[in-house]
Amino acid sequence: IIQRTLTYLFQHFAEDLKLPDVAELAGMSESTFSRFFQKNTGNSFSDHVAKLRLWQACKLLSDTEIPITDICFQVGYMNISNFNRAFLRKHKMTPSSYRKLSRQRLAMRA
Repeated sequence: IIQRTLTYLFQHFAEDLKLPDVAELAGMSESTFSRFFQKNTGNSFSDHVAKLRLWQACKLLSDTEIPITDICFQVGYMNISNFNRAFLRKHKMTPSSYRKLSRQRLAMRA
């Protein structure tokens, strides 16, 4: 069940994922699924989804010229403020600073 759930989350992280919906897909109550997920991944459901979204945002910031606002929505955030706040909390820098730093690192390798 956990592998199927993780695969589903990876394939759908940019959508409006809700714990009750994913719990239902797993055939569990919300509370049972929440405990099950935490026990098997070491993360809460919402933390895991946030990590997937931020991981994809980092890839897009590093590898593309897509505007940051577009990346925000592409990875599943509903507004730029929440995206910036989550990114800053996780990476200790803004998305634009992350992009700039990744460009500098890439230039140093060339």
